[in-house]
Parts: sequence; C-alpha cells; structure tokens
Amino acid sequence: MYAGTSDIIKDPPVRSCSPCIVPEPSVIRSFLSRPQSDMTNLPGDVQVEKRISGHGLEYTITRPAGAKPPPTTQGSSNTKEDFGIQVIWNAQGTLDWKPTTQAVQKTASISMYMVKENTVSSGNVSGTIYFQNFEHYDYIFYDETGDYYPCDTWRSGSHSVGFTSKKPNIRFVTGS
Repeated sequence: MYAGTSDIIKDPPVRSCSPCIVPEPSVIRSFLSRPQSDMTNLPGDVQVEKRISGHGLEYTITRPAGAKPPPTTQGSSNTKEDFGIQVIWNAQGTLDWKPTTQAVQKTASISMYMVKENTVSSGNVSGTIYFQNFEHYDYIFYDETGDYYPCDTWRSGSHSVGFTSKKPNIRFVTGS
C-alpha cells in the first residue's frame, strides 16, 4: 500500500488545529502520573468492539462511547489527508505513556501512545496499543509480522487496540 523508507510517506499540509492543543511534555507527564490515566481502570462510558485482524486473528478496540456519526457529505470542509508514517513503538511490560514525535502529531494527529505487552503464550504476545488522538481518522496499525489492526475513531480521546502477535512492536500507521 505504502512504500519507501522516508519517515513520512505522504506529507499532508499542516492542518490547523486551533481547538486541539497538544500539551507540553511536562503537562503530559503530570496528567499521566494520575492513576486514572493508564486506561486499566476504564470508566463506564467506553465501548468495546471485537474485530478480525488482517491475518485473521481476533482483536478488540476500546474507544469513547458514542454513536458513529453519518458519513460526511460531498463539499464538506474536512481537509484531512490520507497518510502513512513509519513509527518505532516497542511493546513494553509496563504502562508508560510516551509523547509522539512532531511528525506523528502533525501527520497522524496522535499525541501520546504506549504499547503494553501483557502475556506470553504459545510464542504469541498479547499486546495493547493505547493512544490519544485529536483528529478523527480510520487508523490502521501494523506490527512487525505485517498483521494489521484497523481502528476507526470518530471521537477524540483515549483508544486502545488489544491484539495477539509474535512480534507486537508497531512499525507503521496509516489513516484515512
């Protein structure tokens, strides 16, 4: 789908994000130091959906609750661009939010992420991608095996994708 070795596969114009302010790293660290921010104790206002990955494995998406809005009509003021960007998001055994690079923030509208390695069985790792987005994209996350996990986001905020893989590190993200 996307080829090449550059960091940003398609460089969309910088979107104006006046209502979306990406906080300074010190503010992010302060927020993340609060116990309720690690997504392991999710409130009741989330929804969980089971899906099938590109390689046919079941995975789950957790997102803010709310109905998906109808598709935008032609002539909409929506100016977001499709993108593909290489990332190095390594799975870890601890909950450790990380701010994304400026390139990921500008291209993918994801401000923070973590990839949590949960359990190991039969050579597979149960992992979870946690991310905070500030633009509504239909994301696809690719792990090191080439398996992929679509996650449509129609609300800003915390989302997670729980999956099983032999190599759970995330290496590529696309969005449309």
